[in-house]
Amino acid sequence: MRLPRCLAVVALMALVHAAPLAAQQADGIRAAIAELEARTPVAPEGYRGLDTAPIDAAARRLERACAELAESHIQPGRSPVAACQALLDAKQRVDARLEALFALRTGFAGWTADAERDEALRAYLRAVSRSIDLSGRLRYIQYDAFDAAAGVSMDNAAWQKDLLRVATDARSLAAANAWSVALLAPEAGAPTLSANAVLDLYASVNDSTLLPALADYVRRPDLTPPRRLRAIVAIDKLGVPQDPRPQDGQDAYQPVILAAELKRLAKSLDVARLNPAERQQREAVLASLDKRIARGVTETGYRHGHVTVQPGDWLLMRNPSPYNHFTSLSPGLFTHVGVITDEQGPDGKRRLVVVDLPERGDRMPATNFDTFILRTLHYVVLRHPDPAVAARMADVARTLIDSPTEFDLNFDTSRVTALRGQIAPGVKVKTYCAGLLLICAQETPLPRDEFFPIAETVAGGRTAENLAKLGLSVKEDFISPTGPLFAPSLMLVARRESQYEPGREIREALYDHFAAGLADNTLNNSPNLRQALRIRLAEMAKRNPLLATALAEANDVSEDLDLVAAAKAAAVVESLDEVADGAAKDFLDARDAIRAGDLRELRRARVPRETLDGIEALRREHSRLYQAWEQGAITPRQLREELVRYYMDRGVREIDQRFFSDTDQVDAGN
Repeated sequence: MRLPRCLAVVALMALVHAAPLAAQQADGIRAAIAELEARTPVAPEGYRGLDTAPIDAAARRLERACAELAESHIQPGRSPVAACQALLDAKQRVDARLEALFALRTGFAGWTADAERDEALRAYLRAVSRSIDLSGRLRYIQYDAFDAAAGVSMDNAAWQKDLLRVATDARSLAAANAWSVALLAPEAGAPTLSANAVLDLYASVNDSTLLPALADYVRRPDLTPPRRLRAIVAIDKLGVPQDPRPQDGQDAYQPVILAAELKRLAKSLDVARLNPAERQQREAVLASLDKRIARGVTETGYRHGHVTVQPGDWLLMRNPSPYNHFTSLSPGLFTHVGVITDEQGPDGKRRLVVVDLPERGDRMPATNFDTFILRTLHYVVLRHPDPAVAARMADVARTLIDSPTEFDLNFDTSRVTALRGQIAPGVKVKTYCAGLLLICAQETPLPRDEFFPIAETVAGGRTAENLAKLGLSVKEDFISPTGPLFAPSLMLVARRESQYEPGREIREALYDHFAAGLADNTLNNSPNLRQALRIRLAEMAKRNPLLATALAEANDVSEDLDLVAAAKAAAVVESLDEVADGAAKDFLDARDAIRAGDLRELRRARVPRETLDGIEALRREHSRLYQAWEQGAITPRQLREELVRYYMDRGVREIDQRFFSDTDQVDAGN
């Protein structure tokens, strides 16, 4: 296992922390959890008139208390077990509270539709969003903590054993990720953990994100037959990735390992070195792999870690986006959706795929489930309990694969209702992403409100008038990716453990700021020259069919799309993405530059001159932080938090200047 990133700084910080702080910090964690639980209502009625600011404050205190405990008590010469146990306990309680919050989701459907209900829904969504975020942040802290704990336990077998025990008992995905390098050939002098013990941890966690490490491990040339067999069985139980769809061609995404390679590894085992039980395991896994290779997924559902999906399930995904603030269900928890179905490929193999409607493209795509979910850091799976209803929705989604599509910039569900009873291969679909859910739902005998019990409207303030400047609108009877969450008839059967990533935090904050600006300010976007030209061309295309076709092909959209509205919207989205993605990238560059080490060593390592110049420039820009880092006066967490705030603030200023400046600007469409 590699030396932990923060170990050197932690060792320096040890000089300023006294041992009695352990009990105080543990008490601080327990107090923050108790406050968080007391502030978070346990019944839907508790969200009427709820101020969620105290929930945010309690979450911040808990995160800081956990981070400080990890920084001050996981250090050389001290057992890290108690600190890691405290971190595990804290996250388990936060996750239990998140599960309880999700259990409340169906309790709002019967309320009278009025302003008070909508405000309660928004408070509930803010509380859930904060809990998801907190869970991901505590996992992030755990990762660094267990990484450091392996380092300080390098020469203490008892500590290693206890660390593995507490991590396995808690089914800690963070610990499993942090220790995945233990499955690879350890470098000389690096901390080591028992590969078998780590595999036991993997089995307890049962999460699909562990597949890459297992795939690397099973290919190690130095494994004994029993160890390789154990890794093969672990991958089979976790869920072997599906073969790429033949329709997608040679450019299709290739999973980390496939059944054919796993079978070759199993067949190559020296059977004479396996005991009778292991030989039976080998035969069983070979039979399972043979079925997958010949026929694809033969079970009703597809198992991928602890998630098993079935045809007809709905997939709701959470990614940074401004769109989750455009309706009365704000902030929306989810920003994109898909419907899971099965299909028989031209190779005769059955696959579980996700059908979705992206903004780009003019055909309804299908993507293997295990490939599709790599796009998102958090998702939930909803399922209707009636098998006939689920089967009908799966049939509709399957029928629509490769059908012509046109993304509806007016988010108008009336165009969807017109398709009821008309679904057939090749039918053209004009809707937006969540409209696909309605297309599937309305082909069942059940009423619409069984799937979408909350009527949504456009967000308040100036949102509608600002969207209109872009040729966008939110029509009546709108449904969002978050809407189905409140349906009592839909079971929440799986969700991915939430993750935190600093760049994502920056992007999400900037998208949220833009959405708030749409509600509170007047949009004054000034397209750049390329964007303005595209808008002009789109206007000309209204009178020139050949130009319209060329523009649609160039931009990978349907030629029936309102190209002027699309060009205006694209100008804003591109500029917004430029700010958000740029801020996230600059954060990573700055953090890497500060932590890159001695420039003389980098020169000796033949690092390119332009890279060194960039490092020096960023160190000058962040001279105070760089000096503090070099002196060991700040921890990795403090460095991250300072840089996140810096690039967040810079991005906010750029967004205000580009989109909400008081300076008069000329609309390129006039």
